Amino acid sequence: MTDPYKTKDSGTRRTFDTGSVRDAATGKGRYDLVSPIALLRVALLYERGAVKYDPRNWEKGQPLTVFLDCAIRHLQKHLAGFRDEDHMAAACWNTMGFIHVEDMVARGLLPAELNDLPCFVTPEEAAAGKYLPPMPTPKPPEHKPRKSMFKVGDKVKVNISCQLTSLHQKIGSIIRRASDVRASWCVLFDDLEDYNLFESSLDKA
Repeated sequence: MTDPYKTKDSGTRRTFDTGSVRDAATGKGRYDLVSPIALLRVALLYERGAVKYDPRNWEKGQPLTVFLDCAIRHLQKHLAGFRDEDHMAAACWNTMGFIHVEDMVARGLLPAELNDLPCFVTPEEAAAGKYLPPMPTPKPPEHKPRKSMFKVGDKVKVNISCQLTSLHQKIGSIIRRASDVRASWCVLFDDLEDYNLFESSLDKA
């Protein structure tokens, strides 16, 4: 009879004090570290579930959000102080069911629709394992006010070489009126704000 199995070999050995050697255990898990106390409580829940439903009912697949919702609910129940059932074991059971179905979906052994989890991170954030700062929003070009050749207190001569129709212009504390005339004014501006107002009014005219 031909042996269909092969003994895998990582190429790395562990050597014990007795001189015995074995293949490396890295990446194979440490089942000896799993708590037998916690495992018993979860196994008892599996037993109760097998009586309530079919023994392998859950393996048929349920949406991942169902496992997640139930796990969170049982954790919150225990946190609130409820001890009417083993909520911690139930949370563990749902977490294990989540992991099982998620893996089966990823390997194509259960329908992809069972992975109905929302996603609130970008692919880059998922790869980095953290939220990344948002991309900076491009700023609109700054409006740079027209630089004046004058400064506060300068006495300037303003030649209005265009026809102005009913233009009321505030210059300092003085209001002048120009109507269909060519005018040449010599004024003293109180401040740059008044000058800018005067310039913008000329532009509009």
